Amino acid sequence: MKTTLVSTLVGLDVGHYRLGRRLGSGKFGTVYSGIHRLTGDAVAIKVEPEDSRTPRLPTEASVYKALGAQYVPRMRWFGRAHGQYALVMDRLGPSLRSVQREAGMRLDLVAVQRVGEAILECLETLHGTGWLHLDVKPANILGPDPSAARAVAGCASSQWTLVDFGLARRWCDQQTGEHTPDVRRRGVVGTGRYASLANHSGEPLGRRDDLESLALTLAFLHEGRLPWSAHDSALPAPTKPERFALMLAEKQRACVDEIAGTLPSHFREYLRAVRLLRYDERPNYGVLRALLSLGG
Repeated sequence: MKTTLVSTLVGLDVGHYRLGRRLGSGKFGTVYSGIHRLTGDAVAIKVEPEDSRTPRLPTEASVYKALGAQYVPRMRWFGRAHGQYALVMDRLGPSLRSVQREAGMRLDLVAVQRVGEAILECLETLHGTGWLHLDVKPANILGPDPSAARAVAGCASSQWTLVDFGLARRWCDQQTGEHTPDVRRRGVVGTGRYASLANHSGEPLGRRDDLESLALTLAFLHEGRLPWSAHDSALPAPTKPERFALMLAEKQRACVDEIAGTLPSHFREYLRAVRLLRYDERPNYGVLRALLSLGG
């Protein structure tokens, strides 16, 4: 069946849900608002053409199923409709990227600490199911409240949730539990700005990489920039590989103190600790949690 054009999906039904306006789109899917046709419950619906070269939504649905509703939005339905894969989940509040912009690009220490504690809990649970996220960043962390201003002021740590598992991959064999082989890669998996140094360098991927991406996310939320932020845009390097090469060089040069900026010393210790991990080493989540909780 020929794939339905995304622009024609508004008003159509997937399962018991009706697609509303488009909320956003990315490389691997488009997200719509939606409602349950009988109860009127507000939901978010992510769609992806069935004939995509490398469909991601089936993997994403598998991760949501593995996690249940712990630290992630509840998945309500997954299936095929109108030539699309469709994943329906609870609709939550704004992303931290939106919250940060509304707050003037810098979140206070208490807010950053709450985010760190919540997402570390989520990552520990995710890793326990055998999955890596590989795209931890402010745009993929949501609060519960539709008002960005209220989200900044009063969101408890347990209310921040992680979304978008389109790049998720298993770190271990499902049958044996053994870590995936030591294989070098070409290119960055995820978003260059928040990718770990090992990820950016093409080293094997492991749980450490999600944890370092969380550290870079927290530094960006508090400082409003990272040492390599100048290389996010198209200039001065004209191509993406050239920009990523400049970004990698800056990541290799920048010390932990420069990355952390004005964040307190325990955040720096967290970043140092995760960077010392081998790709196949199990992180000590308790120690890392204690470092993020100091002063809280």
